Amino acid sequence: MMVILVQTGLKKVVARKKSENLVLHEVLM
Repeated sequence: MMVILVQTGLKKVVARKKSENLVLHEVLM
């Protein structure tokens, strides 16, 4: 049970970082 929560949490963090990187790329370009 805890493992699933941790995995979903990590996925959310990774998705957030990816979206932030995309925004940064758009701003820099």
